[in-house]
Formats: sequence, C-alpha cells, structure tokens
Amino acid sequence: MKQRKRKKPRKTRPTLARKVTRLIQPAKNADTRFRELVETAPDAIISVDREGRMVFVNSQTERMFGYGRDELLGKPVEMLVPERFRHLHDRHRADYVSQPHVRPMGAGLDIRGRHKDGSEIPLDIGLSPGATDGDLVVTAIIRDISERKRAEETLQARYEELYALHEIGQTVLTSADLKSTTEAILDKALSIGSFDIGVIRLLDPSGRRLKPVASRGYRNPENIRDISTDAEDAAAGALQGKVLTSKGPTVVENLPASPGMRTFKKEGVQWAIVVPIGAEEKVLGTIQLGSRTPRKFQPHEARLLEALGNQLGIAVQKARLFEETKRNLERIQVLREIDRAITSTLDLDAILSLLLEKIDPFLRYPFASTVMLLNRETHQLEPAACRHLDETDWRRHLSDPVHGHGNQWLVLATKAPFKVLNVQTHQQTRHPGFMIRHGLVSFLGV
Repeated sequence: MKQRKRKKPRKTRPTLARKVTRLIQPAKNADTRFRELVETAPDAIISVDREGRMVFVNSQTERMFGYGRDELLGKPVEMLVPERFRHLHDRHRADYVSQPHVRPMGAGLDIRGRHKDGSEIPLDIGLSPGATDGDLVVTAIIRDISERKRAEETLQARYEELYALHEIGQTVLTSADLKSTTEAILDKALSIGSFDIGVIRLLDPSGRRLKPVASRGYRNPENIRDISTDAEDAAAGALQGKVLTSKGPTVVENLPASPGMRTFKKEGVQWAIVVPIGAEEKVLGTIQLGSRTPRKFQPHEARLLEALGNQLGIAVQKARLFEETKRNLERIQVLREIDRAITSTLDLDAILSLLLEKIDPFLRYPFASTVMLLNRETHQLEPAACRHLDETDWRRHLSDPVHGHGNQWLVLATKAPFKVLNVQTHQQTRHPGFMIRHGLVSFLGV
C-alpha cells in the first residue's frame, strides 16, 4: 500500500483587511498624537461650523471658560462672548464666513471672553478656516492674556506715576504761589484714583491746628467752612492724628462705620484715604481724598499720593522760606531807614514816630505800640511816643507812675522780653480799665 506524501502547509497570504489595517494605522497613530497635542495644548481650541455652533472644544476650553464639554458642543459660540458684544460678534462672524482666511481676531482691540460665572477674560484669538466633509469649519486658538494685561496695567500705572510726579515737580520748581501749587496737586491727586472729593490741610505755625488751604468736590458750602481739625484732638485717636503721628497713609474702606471725618460723612463719602504732607522728617499737613462709592484699595495709588505729599511738602517749605527771606529783607530795609533817620536828625520825637511806623508791617493783627524811656534823674519810666492809641488818654493814665510796678518795669528789671496773654486780668497790669477801654488784650514788652 502506497503511503501518500503529506503536503507542506501553504504559506498564508495577507488578507485585504490586514493590508488596509497596515495602511491606515499610521494615520490613526498620527490622529491620536494630534488629539493628544490638542487636548494638552495650553491654549483653548474651539471649532465652529458655518452657523457658529461649536463642533469641537479641547480641555483647556473647559478650564478657561468653566463649562463642561457637553455644555458647549452644539451651542452657539456667542455664549462665550460678553452680552454687550454678542450682536457685534454675530455680524463679524458672518463677515468672516463670507471671506475666510487665516488672521488674528480683532487686531488692536480689547477682546474679552465670558466665563460661566459671568466674569470677563482678556483674550488673544487667532482664526483659521478649514473643512470637514466639505463643510466650512473655523478653528479659533484662544489664549488667556490676564497676566500680560496685569503686567501692562502695572507698567502703565508706573508711567502715569512718573509723569504725574514730573508735572508736579515742574510746578513746584517754577511756581512761587503756594495756593496755585496746592490746588494743582489736589487736582492731580483726585485724578489719580478718580476720587470724588478732596481737601488739603496744613498745620498752622503753632502746630496745633490743621487749616484747610484747598478743597474740591464739596456739595454743601457749609461743610467747606467746617473742615478745620484740631490736631490735638486728632492725636487722641481720630484719623488725622493717626496720620500726623505715624507719618504714613491711612485707608478707611467703610467710612460710615468708622470714627472721625465728620464732614466727609456729611458729604456721603464711603471710602477715604489720608496721606501726610512731609518734608525733612516733619509732617506739615495732610491730603484727604474720598469716594462716594465703595472701592478697593490700590497700593500704587497710596505710593503715588505719598509722593505727591512729599512734593507738596517741598512746595510748602519753599514758600515759607521765601516768606521768611522776604520778611528778613524787609527788616533789614526798615533798620536801614531807621539808621538813616537817626543819623540825619536830632529830633527824638521824629525818630520814635518813624520807629513805630516801621513796626506796623511786621504785625498781622490789630495792635497799639508805645515807647517809654527811663528818666535817669527821676528813675521813672516816662511816656515818649505811641501809635494807634489816643495819646492824650495814654499819657493821662501814665501820669502817676509808680516806681518798680507794672509790666514795663518787669521788662526793664529782667532786661528780657516779657509777654502777658491777658493784661485785663493780669495782676501786674496797672490801669486795666484803660486796657479794656482800648480793647487791648495781650502785652509784649522788649
């Protein structure tokens, strides 16, 4: 019996399916990698059809706008546009569809998107047209530029600070008028934060009272007349005193519930800031600004206002130095005139009359002046000259001098200036009736 030879197994040929698989697998892999890139992209990617419905969104779109993917797909893209811009966006989208091409969206414009919570996001958007199954699809690459905007705003704020300080610096350097300089600084301070109301106060020469020198934005004239503040009372705890002692700015974000600042409360102010006016480690006054609507504190505003306060401090010192120099020159001129009078005449009455006349410009309040000379033979102080007094009445009330008694004798005995705040009640005052009759209250003898 013949044994049949076993046939060798026939080599299997690739099936059509395997061939197709080998052909499309690279495309599938490329598509997978592309989708991974799109899903992990740092920018939001949205594709919309011709009618503006979203047909694709990536993960960053969900994170950026706060919506889930199922809330976006099939919905109009205008839901991601702030409501006030939607009608414009719809029109611009229609224009783009009629002539699609690669371009940035809204070049040069401030483009904003709308988050699910209603907040707005500054955006940069690039547009690119394409086709799916023959239908137009527009893909938008969207980048959140909030950080860049904040950096730009910070840079712009710094520029505005420098420009404002430059402007005020020029005013301080070129203007000799403290009033106009003060008003210019107050106007600049109000514009920095769009404040509604402001006042600048300077300490008086005694350092005990803050007196208003410029104000803006007061609705009630009565409140303007009521904005002097006693610095001593303020130091006990009110806002002005806090600024005077701390030498730094103070912010009140809920003024109606805070102590002090009575006139600002009458004016309906909700938010206030007070900064010192300083020069050479001294506080010369305050700049007080307010807003009638609640607002958030901006640190850069406080820095700029402090700088303005320092500029004003320089202006105040400059004005005071100018006034002091002017007074010194006037004193020198007066002394020269008196010296010429003394050397040109032997008439004592004329010399004393000129002396009292030249005293007038140096005293800024109603006063009377007298000269009494010591008679070396009788050792009595005798009346020699007076100004702004009834001379007959003055000489009559001095007609019975008492040796060693009276304020004038204290000056002579001590050889030093002597002052009395109220001569009408002072024990050393002789003839208080004369003082009362002529309205004389205080005394200064030299």
